[in-house]
Amino acid sequence: QQSPLPETSIATQISIERFEEIMKNAQKEYDVSSLVKKLRPSDSGFIPLQNISGFAGMLHSEDSNSIRMDSFVEMGLAELDVISDEDQLIDDDDDDIDID
Repeated sequence: QQSPLPETSIATQISIERFEEIMKNAQKEYDVSSLVKKLRPSDSGFIPLQNISGFAGMLHSEDSNSIRMDSFVEMGLAELDVISDEDQLIDDDDDDIDID
């Protein structure tokens, strides 16, 4: 007589702690706490697996976030330079002499 097969259950959720461990072992470093919030965990501290598999948001590594921030800063500074140049042109117009 054979012994009965053990019951198997299909996991439908993962603990936040386990998810964080998995993400820490990824090749790239991610902002895991932000990602966890986007995955809408339950009050009991579990993330439904369907939220992970259905995640369609942007996922950027910490390196890419840093590169993007540097880009934004550079673009912002370039924008300030353009505005400064335009202000200079406007200021130059103020030096016109009016003859009555």
